[in-house]
Amino acid sequence: MKRPLVLAALALASGVLLATLFPSARLPGIFILSLAGICCAVWHRFHPFLRALSVVLCLIAAGGAREWAQSQYLAQNRLPSMNTASGREFAEFEGVVREVSLNIEPNQPCWFILDTNHARIGSHEEEVNGGLRVQWNKPAFWVRAGEHLRIRGRYSPSIGHTNPGVSGVEDYYRRQGVEGVLRAWGASSVERMSEDSWWPPRHGASRLRAAIAAKLAHIVPPNILPFICAIWLGERGSVGGEEYQHYINTGTAHILAVSGIHVGIVFMSVEWLLRILITHRKARAYVVMAFLCAFALLSGARVSALRAVFMVCLYLAADLIGRERDTPNALAVAAIALLLMNPLSLFGTDFQLSFLSVASILLFAERSLGRMAVLPGILRKPLATSLAVQVLPFPIAVHAFHVIPLLAPLANLVIVPLLGAALWLSLLATLTVLVCEPAASLFGQALEPVVALIRYTAAAVSSTPGNHFGISSPSWLALIPFYGAVFLGLAPPFRIPWPRVRWVAAGGLAGAYLLAWITAAPPAGLVFLDVGHGDATFIHTPGGATALVDGGDCSEYVDAGSRDIVPFLRANGVDRLDYVFVSHGDRDHIGGLFSVMEQIPVGTVFIGYAESQPKLVQQLIEQCAEQHTPVKLLSRGDTIPLSGAYMEVLHPPLGWPLMDSINDASLVLRLVWPDASAPGGCFRVLLTGDIEARAESALRSFDIRANVIKVPHHGSRTSSTMGFIQAVAPQCAIISSGGTSGREPADPAIAARYAQQGAKVFRTDLDGGISLTFKEGALHFNAARSP
Repeated sequence: MKRPLVLAALALASGVLLATLFPSARLPGIFILSLAGICCAVWHRFHPFLRALSVVLCLIAAGGAREWAQSQYLAQNRLPSMNTASGREFAEFEGVVREVSLNIEPNQPCWFILDTNHARIGSHEEEVNGGLRVQWNKPAFWVRAGEHLRIRGRYSPSIGHTNPGVSGVEDYYRRQGVEGVLRAWGASSVERMSEDSWWPPRHGASRLRAAIAAKLAHIVPPNILPFICAIWLGERGSVGGEEYQHYINTGTAHILAVSGIHVGIVFMSVEWLLRILITHRKARAYVVMAFLCAFALLSGARVSALRAVFMVCLYLAADLIGRERDTPNALAVAAIALLLMNPLSLFGTDFQLSFLSVASILLFAERSLGRMAVLPGILRKPLATSLAVQVLPFPIAVHAFHVIPLLAPLANLVIVPLLGAALWLSLLATLTVLVCEPAASLFGQALEPVVALIRYTAAAVSSTPGNHFGISSPSWLALIPFYGAVFLGLAPPFRIPWPRVRWVAAGGLAGAYLLAWITAAPPAGLVFLDVGHGDATFIHTPGGATALVDGGDCSEYVDAGSRDIVPFLRANGVDRLDYVFVSHGDRDHIGGLFSVMEQIPVGTVFIGYAESQPKLVQQLIEQCAEQHTPVKLLSRGDTIPLSGAYMEVLHPPLGWPLMDSINDASLVLRLVWPDASAPGGCFRVLLTGDIEARAESALRSFDIRANVIKVPHHGSRTSSTMGFIQAVAPQCAIISSGGTSGREPADPAIAARYAQQGAKVFRTDLDGGISLTFKEGALHFNAARSP
């Protein structure tokens, strides 16, 4: 093989993957593979192939061993477990700041990552080595990377909302060794334990980055400052949600995270300029490397930027030793080094997209270029590259964003060159603002039309009919036929004497991939979704019907429908909801449904009977009318068949008054799940909305027994009276709660009340989304957040 390093990187990655998929067989597998590799090395004289096989087997074993070692390290270096009643305890941590968000104004909240070395949570105190994501509200000073801090605040093991099948922000941080969140308030909650200086280098770079951001704020128009901070300084948090969605819909979201494309633009531009000034190849390589490292530090030293700089530096290392540059080998060495440092990075979408994008260009750019001879030369190569880069990352991008942007090559053809112009203007503005602010303002003003054109292109392409469509994800096993079809049809690694056989095989694999896509669906059961402080329950019946009960919250800051529910549905193969049930008109139950119904087709919407509907319910009815979605009213005694199960309506009865609160008018549903092996021939799940003591008292005169109950009103003291719990007699209680943004978490006394009656208690704020399946006469629960 001409490039054995590529094979070595693939073997190491395979070992990491196998060890993760089969953790129980990890150690025996490592031993067997290592022994087989040694045997092949001893017997290689019988056949030359055995020597290569011995190396591959040993590298697979090495990948598995490195994954095992990393998992052991993370298990031993964790923050104290938080199996407390509230899940949010007052805590004090000490540690060193690893990474900090860009904070221009001292009074604005700031986020940073703290590598802890000491912790005290309640009465528990110990030396620890886990990462912590800290939110400091009303900070008294600017936090910088490398500082030693002592912080007091409320600790939670929940980093973000976590639901089955969805790789979210919590998965990203846990792969980086971050174990929880600490929320601190006020000046006295954070204490600096070391003097503020320019050393170590990451601390100095952090101070310089903040100073540049403050300077740019004076010369860059305010309407484009969030975009410039994203592409130049690596701070994407201020980019609006609607604008970000335009970039997702056009396949250009990569421009907002400083990563490979930014480093590539800077590298090519700087090297082209230095070719004029520095003729010595080795000296030029040193200067380019230094410039790229400075750019990575300036952009916040994010993992994606550091990874891209590392790959380019390996590519340039050939100049230092007088060898020809070799992109595949540089890519392979970078992958090997990164996997050895952190094998779990293999499962990060950013890692996968980075390497697959470069590999896709290497494999398909020249092939695409040859088929575009009719196009003008100025368009041929950029368009060929834009098309080629879409091939290998395609299924990963679909899994990540659940969107297929059909016009992505054309959008990138316009936006990527404009991004290059924006980066160079940002560089010129940065260099001149440190010397002469009036001159720098010229570059700041010049950025406005460039950014405006980027935004206009993204918005115009996103709104073009047929440009993109949302789609659910197939299973990860479907990747096998996809990549098999790609390599057989476009880049076969070996010659097949019968071309028709190759094309037939490629077509068959492509068909298998599409079939896996179409037939992908979650298992029959329920999922109590983690949507923060709110309710959302997904149901998939044995007959294939899908239903959603409530849709979480929606505010000016966050939309649970777009953030949590739609990604969950897409990730689990759900393209349509047959039924949507609205318990009542509180925002934390109905708010997210508006965006869900905009993105997911819905068969029928059910709402509870009321003499007058609340404002949000009226708005939802109007949206249903615009979308031609039927709306039906429910009251006690109604039954809705759900294809293999059915829903009973227990509350409210006809004529139930709203009184002063709409909580007691919540729609109370009981899902009946037939199962011949279950006691009584079925399982029952009670979904209670936000009913309080008055409605609970009215329900007690009926048969409301259930195996599982969704605890009323998020576990508040207003509900779950002892008589009501005894009437339900649940085996399990699910509390859907968040307890952030001023809302209290579930009341510990209520959780204890259910436990005293023999019910096992799950909480979405601690356990994440909770899956419930029915098998062989028993209930099976699975929490998305592992303990």
